[in-house]
Amino acid sequence: MFVCSNCGEGSSTWIGRCPACKEWNTFKEMREAKEGRAKGEKKQSLAITSFKNIASQKNTRKKTGLFELDRVLGGGIVPGSIILLTGEPGVGKSTLLLQALKGLKTLYISGEESAEQVKERAERLEVDLDQFLFSDTLQVEGIVSGVQEQKDLDVIVIDSIQTVYSRNA
Repeated sequence: MFVCSNCGEGSSTWIGRCPACKEWNTFKEMREAKEGRAKGEKKQSLAITSFKNIASQKNTRKKTGLFELDRVLGGGIVPGSIILLTGEPGVGKSTLLLQALKGLKTLYISGEESAEQVKERAERLEVDLDQFLFSDTLQVEGIVSGVQEQKDLDVIVIDSIQTVYSRNA
């Protein structure tokens, strides 16, 4: 991961000029943090609970309107859940997402396609654009703070997850 030392913009490869702040030669490689316990952190013991003692939740699932996808998801999208959609490049993951989320209030965060490209595909699929918000912010901290300001979102899409980075990594 490469991060601009001037503004915090991230990239999976080194680039000469930062697309966000337009400064030259500011991208620095960030190394992955070493695994292990932090200094002074105590070892935690295993906590075990019987399933009989755990209250069941009744989650209201959000239907996508795509029968097979809803079936695979056990009846729709569970609020608060994370779904990882994988596949080879070009097989239609982004298109499937737009079709599946037609009726849901969605924040679409794109790290691979421009706003114009995503909008063009959404219009072709006759998606209600009033239900869709777009962002190209890829820094985790910026995404988290921005999402906290949004109200009434049904779904947050990150397309694709490998383009997201943290300034703290």
